[in-house]
Amino acid sequence: MSGSLIAGLLTGYGIAMPVGGASLTDVIETEQLLAGGGALLGRVLTSRKGRVATALTSSALITGLAAHLLVSTCRPP
Repeated sequence: MSGSLIAGLLTGYGIAMPVGGASLTDVIETEQLLAGGGALLGRVLTSRKGRVATALTSSALITGLAAHLLVSTCRPP
């Protein structure tokens, strides 16, 4: 079975078809890199420091959005 045929069969399962001369191994390496990066990010964000950083970041974002909403609605047209 050729690489493009295999990749064509795998497109139904969320794996992208190789485009522009990329081989099936390139696609698989990219998928592994994304999966490994996601696992590492998950471990970092679920640690104690990660949870604190996420809470502070989300609080700052919500506060900033609320301030923006307040300023934009109180401004004369």
